[in-house]
Amino acid sequence: MSKIFKKLLSPFAIICLIQFFAVGSFSLISPILSMYAKDIINASIIEIGIITSIFFIASSSIKLPLGILGGGRRTPLLFSISLFFLMSVPFTYVLADSWIGLTLIRLIHGIAFALVITISFILIPLTVREHLRHQAIATSSVLAGIGLLTGSGVGTLIVAFGDLRYVFYLASILGVPGFIFGSVFSYRLYSIESRWILLFDKGRGLDLREKLVSVISNKAFLVSFFACFSYFFVLGTVLAYAPLHVKYGLGLPYYIVTAMFFGLYITTTLTRLSLGKLISNRIMSKGSLVLLAVLLSIILIAIAVLSNYSYLFILGIILFGISQGIILPVGAMIVSESVRPTEHVLANSFYLVAWDIGFALGPVLTSSIANTLGILTALGASTLLPAISVILILFTKRTLK
Repeated sequence: MSKIFKKLLSPFAIICLIQFFAVGSFSLISPILSMYAKDIINASIIEIGIITSIFFIASSSIKLPLGILGGGRRTPLLFSISLFFLMSVPFTYVLADSWIGLTLIRLIHGIAFALVITISFILIPLTVREHLRHQAIATSSVLAGIGLLTGSGVGTLIVAFGDLRYVFYLASILGVPGFIFGSVFSYRLYSIESRWILLFDKGRGLDLREKLVSVISNKAFLVSFFACFSYFFVLGTVLAYAPLHVKYGLGLPYYIVTAMFFGLYITTTLTRLSLGKLISNRIMSKGSLVLLAVLLSIILIAIAVLSNYSYLFILGIILFGISQGIILPVGAMIVSESVRPTEHVLANSFYLVAWDIGFALGPVLTSSIANTLGILTALGASTLLPAISVILILFTKRTLK
């Protein structure tokens, strides 16, 4: 019994649970944010794009400095502080009475979320033995997927029977367990302190400048980065504007919107669950998996945009989650394999920034298209970047083992 208890309170388990609650809170808010901004704040399409993007702009601005400066005994303390903000900030959404106020809240929320997720992602491989790192990344990705699933599923029930504001209250409540785990059990995280390689420690490996050059000149890293960026560019556009199309274009109720994202996260989770067998049995190479995922994302958005039927639009968005289930974890594996051990922290931080940059730029750069030519045109235009990813992958497939 004591062995089971120790495993449940191991650094790996603690970080995975924190990640689960953080992602669950995120997925509660994301599907309803644009509708809340339109209905309660009376925000325009352009303003909704800014509100959606600022979260990820703030997030990306934090991840790179964390990758460069982070590490050591200050990490658990920073973790706990970030978890406190992740717990308390969602409650303040309902206090905003203008799009500027809501944007400021999203800015703070994005910083807290970035710190929690980035520290989690970097620490997870360091909590297990080297030969188990791929399995650890896959396991944490599955739990994050279940967090997405849980948040969007609960959100669907809330908006079906209650007010949109209840979603933000529950998002704060979901942050409580993560804060408790991060604070009460932070001492367990100190056990991996020695494995965190400080990038400014010039006595080990390369200096910072050489590491930067080494990482950004790595072909496998660059292609994985752009594939991840291009997918989340489209997903950011979907997250900002697809709810508006379903609610106001197709005339469907709120709970159909949240149910659509619930379905998307189901396909994401199921895909991640099958990744282990696909990779361990060598059914497909990692490069082939990423190529398949990017191609599929283009096809599914095309189905959603070109269809005249509401159920095909919703089905296309739901199946779009398959690509998410592949690209983020498989790309992380490729990055982990392609860089030196002393570059893992920096490379992972850079790689995760692709997630944020895509989410940040998608809604902003397509907002004018959505405003003038319509939401469906904006969704279709966003797939230009995945098309470029396909070309890059085909030219560099041999480097993506």
